[in-house]
Order: sequence, then C-alpha cells, then structure tokens
Amino acid sequence: MILGNTITAGSGQECIGAFTSLGGVFNILSLVTDAVAGYDMDGNIILANENFADLCGLSRQQLMGIDVRSLLLPPSGVPSRRCGWPFPMDGEPVTLSCRRPASGTLLPVVVRAKPLGESDCFVLTARAAESVQVPVTYVPERSEVANIRDLAATRRCVTTAPLNLVGNADARLAADELAASAFANGESSRLLHELVSAAGTGDPSGVHDLLTAELRSVVDADAAALYLAEEGGFVLKSFSGGVPHGAVPTFIDREGSVAELPLEQTRTVAFDRAKAPGDDDPDFVSVVDKATGTALRYGVRQVPPLASFFVVPVIFGTMVVAFSVVGWIAPHALHGHDAKVLDILSYHHATELMTAAASAQSRSSEQIQNVSSELLVSIEEKGPRVRAEDYLSAFETLAGAVGCEVITLYFNQGRRVFEAEVPGQGIVDFPFTRRQMEEGEMDDGVTLVSPAKGGELEAWLSALETPRTGFLMVVDRLAGRPRNFLVVRDAALGPVDSLEATLYKRFVQDVYRLECRETQQAQETFISRTLQTGIGNNLQRVDGLTAKAIYNSATETAYVGGDFYDLIQLPEHRACIILGDVAGKGVQAASVSAAVRTSLGAYAWEGLMPAHAVRSLNDFFLGFSSLETFATVFMGVIDLSTGLLTYCSAGHPPALLLHPQDGDIELLSEQSGVVGAFREMVYRDGRVRLRPGDEVLLYTDGATEARKPDGTFFCEIGLRDTVVRNIDAPVEELPERILSTLFDFTESHLDDDVALMTVRYDGLRRPEGEVA
Repeated sequence: MILGNTITAGSGQECIGAFTSLGGVFNILSLVTDAVAGYDMDGNIILANENFADLCGLSRQQLMGIDVRSLLLPPSGVPSRRCGWPFPMDGEPVTLSCRRPASGTLLPVVVRAKPLGESDCFVLTARAAESVQVPVTYVPERSEVANIRDLAATRRCVTTAPLNLVGNADARLAADELAASAFANGESSRLLHELVSAAGTGDPSGVHDLLTAELRSVVDADAAALYLAEEGGFVLKSFSGGVPHGAVPTFIDREGSVAELPLEQTRTVAFDRAKAPGDDDPDFVSVVDKATGTALRYGVRQVPPLASFFVVPVIFGTMVVAFSVVGWIAPHALHGHDAKVLDILSYHHATELMTAAASAQSRSSEQIQNVSSELLVSIEEKGPRVRAEDYLSAFETLAGAVGCEVITLYFNQGRRVFEAEVPGQGIVDFPFTRRQMEEGEMDDGVTLVSPAKGGELEAWLSALETPRTGFLMVVDRLAGRPRNFLVVRDAALGPVDSLEATLYKRFVQDVYRLECRETQQAQETFISRTLQTGIGNNLQRVDGLTAKAIYNSATETAYVGGDFYDLIQLPEHRACIILGDVAGKGVQAASVSAAVRTSLGAYAWEGLMPAHAVRSLNDFFLGFSSLETFATVFMGVIDLSTGLLTYCSAGHPPALLLHPQDGDIELLSEQSGVVGAFREMVYRDGRVRLRPGDEVLLYTDGATEARKPDGTFFCEIGLRDTVVRNIDAPVEELPERILSTLFDFTESHLDDDVALMTVRYDGLRRPEGEVA
C-alpha cells in the first residue's frame, strides 16, 4: 500500500478502510510521540491524542470543542486581538505558549500546522520547547505592549501581574471544564451566561469589587463598574468610585447601548460625552468614539454618568462574559496605552471571574439541588395523597433556599381578575390575564416569565410598597387546576440570577412530572382492568394435554403486564402452546402482548410451523415504526397423535422437559434471537418426542432474575432445584409451588412480572378401531 496524494491498495479497499476509519486514526495517533490535534475551520478541536491532552493538562474529553486558539497563544501569553491563527498554516515551525488551565501556567511549545486536503479540517503537532514551565505572572513583550510598570509609573497604584484572587486549582479547572463542555455541546452562550451570573448577588467572594478597584487604580480613574452577562444584556455587579451609585445604570442592553461597539470589536473603546444637535431630549445622550471621531446617540440609561471613559470587554474563550466601564467625572485625556493595559488586564479578569463564578455556581447549585431532592422525595412519598398545600409549601421552601419568597396568584371569579397575596401588604390586583401570562414558551408544563427590563411585570413589582424583583411561574396544572405564583426578593438585594431561576424552574418541572405520573398511573390502572377482562390469558381444553398457567404482577398498579401465554387446539390432532414476554410494563406492553399472542395463534391456524410463524411476527413488528419494543417468545406445536413437539424459542429462557416417571429433567436447548430487533434475524425449529406423562415447563425471566434483598439471584439453578424437589407434584400444582418458592426467596418482593406454564402430554385416546 502506498499512502500519498493518491492512495493505492494492493490488498483491496479493506486496507484503506482500516487506515481511514476513526478507530484507525486513533490507533495511529497513539503511536505518535508528538502532541497531535485535529480541528475544524472555526478552530474547534475535533480529535486529539493523549500527548496533546498531557501537554495542555486536560483530558481528551475536556479538549473536544475547545478553540485551539484559546490554548495556543503568542509567546507573550496574551491572545491576539487580530483575527486569524497564531501559527502559520504551511507546516513551518513556530514557538508559542501553551496555556495549561488546570495549573495556571504557560509552557513554551513548538507548533507546526497544515490543512488536511480540501475538507476544511486541519492538523497540528506540538512539542515542549523547554522542560521548564513559565508561570502565568509573565510580563508581556514590548512588541505586544510596553511594560505595564513603565506605562503606569505615574499612577498611584500599579499592578504588574494579574490578580490571583482565587488560587484553588480545582476551581480553575472547573471553570475550564464548564467552558469546554459548553463548546462541545454548542451551548456556550447560554451556559457561560449562567456561569458568570452564578457568582450571586452581593459578590460573596469579593472578586467583583476587587476587579473594579484594580481597573480604577491602574489608570487612576474616578470610577469603575463591572457588568456581567445576562439574557439580553448586562447587569451591574460592582461599582467603585465617586459617582453616586444610583446614577449608574443597573442594566445595559447588548444592542443600542454604549457597550455595542466594544462588544462588536472585542477590544477596549474610548468615549467622550459630547453635546450634539438634538441633545435637548433628556432621555438621550451623545458620545464620541475617540478612535474614529464618530458621534453615537444612546438612551440616557445606556451610558454611564462619566465625561470620559473606556468600555472594556471581558472575554473568556470566544465569549464576551462581562464588560467594565472605567472613567472620569470631568473631561480627561484618554491614551491608547491605557486602553492596551485595560485590554491585557481584562483577559486575566475573565479567568478570575469564571473561576469565582464556577465556585459560586457549585455552591449554589449543590444547595438548591439538595433542597430540591428532599422536597421531591417528600412529595413522591405522599403519592396520590399529595394536596395543593403540599405543593405550595415545597415551592416556598425552595424559594427560601435562593433568598426569595413566594407570592401566590389567585383568580377572583367575581371580578374576573387575578389577585396577588403580597406579604406585609395584603391582597392587590395583578394586572395580567392568563393569556398574557402564558405567552412564554411552555416547557414540560411550566413557563418561566422573567420581567423584561422596563416591562409591565418589572413595573408592577417595583411599584409594591416594598419594591421587589424576581420571576413569574406558570404551571399548566397541579392538584386539579392551573397554578401561578411569583418568586421574588427585595429589589435592594439585587436581581435573581438566571442560574437560580433555571434551577427553580427545573424543580417545578419535576413536581409537574410527578403529578402527571400519578395521574397516568391511575388512568392505566383503569385501562389495565378493562384489558384484563377483555383479553386476559386463558388456556383452552385440549384432549391429550393437561395444562396449568399462572401470572403474577410485580407491581400493585400493573394489573396487566407484558407476559402472556396461551394454549390453542388446532385441526388434525394438533395443539399450540405459547408463552412470551414483551419488554415494558403497563398498558402499552399489555396491548402489544395481546397483538403478539393473537398473531401467533392466527399463524398456527394457518398451518405455519413455529420458526416460520415467529419470522412472520418479526416482520410484523418491524413493519410498524411506532412499535419501539421487542419480545421473547416460546411457541410450540404438538402432534397429539405422535407426541412430536416442534418449537421455536426466540430469545426466551430455555424450556424444561420433565420426565417424572424417571425423575429426569432435560433442557430444550435450540435457541433463536428475539423478536422485533433485526429484520435479518434467523429463527430455527427444535424438535423433541414426548412420551405420555412428560411435562413441559415454560417460564419468563422474571422467575430466574428474582433476587433476595441482599441481591442474590434465583437463577436457572434455583429453578431447576425447585423443579427437582417437586417433580412428583401434580402438573396442576407445579406452577403454584414454584411461585411460592419465589415469594419465600425474595421475601415477597418480586422485581419483575412472572408467568409460569406447565403442559403434560397424556397421549391421544383413539376410538376403538381407529388406526394411527
């Protein structure tokens, strides 16, 4: 074989397949001593060997989906703001810095990269340039920016290295793991927004306040503010300086605000306030982009109350997760080197923000989920006895866990309006109709309505005697009717984070699903009873055979399950015995088992032998895409004149042939595949000659898979031992004795349904004078 621009294979296409399959690629990469990664045209890593994972200090799973440009940086360690790759794409070697998120270090590496044909895929190799790791607290090269200390020598406070506010390596790794997961699943925007906001109201770790204080001091500014990403915009999280806090906007939109240009260009932009024609409107203000001289006009609540200021995007990976405003009350000269310093610091601030946010998210999520789990267990234990008061109590308890309270909404039938019972204020009108409240998208019976900034819900909450902020929950139905309530907190404590709202919604969805399950079980119980009456298992009386069968449900509510059996008398002195098990429980399994049993009986009447009948049943299953299940079946046809049993055991536990007169047990060992899995499945007939007095024992796997409380299985050995002990028992009593043994073994806790059937061949009594 020659591998080059043209691939030729002397031993056939199989060789090419072995080299080009995904498994082949991974096997080849495992033999390479260099670190190797493949990535797409957007830079997202799509495969990597262990050497590359070791180089970055991450696992291969964590690497998948990460932008390779966030790991391989210019030698200074500062990511380039210019578009393009940090390395040439023609295979020429270049020295870069490899970022190691887990340890917070940079490692000099030599990288070579080339495209992979014309497939929009690329491959690179990397190896450590030195054995000594360079710490993150580097000084950027002068080619990138002059030394920060030199630039800021005239400032009162100089920071020469990024802040190390959270030194916990696990927290840093958690932040990068979450980012990697977000990129891999295509959910980076949503997850990163939740992650950044997860640091929580009041900044419990102090990271936000320290970051704004550093940004302010490094350029000797009058004020600095930090805004974190939320849905639709950015929320003020920290403020430092002489400007009155109330004058600073608490929410800035992504578009139509002073943040729009810096976010679009992903770099620091300098602005001056300017008096422009038409600025007599107090609701609007003009600013000038210092780089281009372009005048821009925004709403007054979309611009900070500063005469001169920088807007600094904070970027993690490829996502803008926050931005800072740094500025002066009076007009001030804005220098380009100050903008560069702020750009460099913002890069490191992204890591600090995400690390603190990951820690806060972990704490907050764990607390909320622990409370949620306890509440769900409590509701589930009540079962059908749960009341509306129980639901409300659970919602109030979880609201308390996120520092909120519940305001319940009631519909006043007489006045045809919703009313809210506000703690400390009493009953007040809630100015929304049900249609307005249900305008949001309902997900698993639940809608979460966040107050749009400046919208009616926010205005109503702000107008209460104690202004509040929060969100509205609309539940399709609980305890017999729709439920609506608000989860709110004092507005002075800040907005409810999107992560808290999301976790709260998931809890309400879990409660809704529990309610639906209880309702569905009640409905299935009624339907199952009807099915039991109409299509219940039964055995026909057949001359020459004596039979007995029993069925035991593993659950109180499953009056009908997937186990089934039948005994049918056929023409020409023949009989058909059927026993099977459809995967699943409840009404669907019962309905399918009824169809299977009826179909097999019809095939037997047509004269089909068992293997042929089961093959036709398999085609029937696969012909209906809605039948996403499978079945195991034993079907046997007995010639009552000769005692010949022809059978097909399709994925079913092997039947036992009992010879009571000899005390022997024989296994019917001819086995075929299950029904409903594959169209090409092969089914074969087995044959055995019965003597008068011989018995056939059929059973479902619920018998052999029964377990003791300590986990010990009954198994085929337990079944055979039970049969040996009771081999002299009348055929009509054997199933009951086996079931009794199962109850003793499991202490009356069967995990699965059990069906047992015994058939004794008595021989056909012929009228006198009839010739066999």
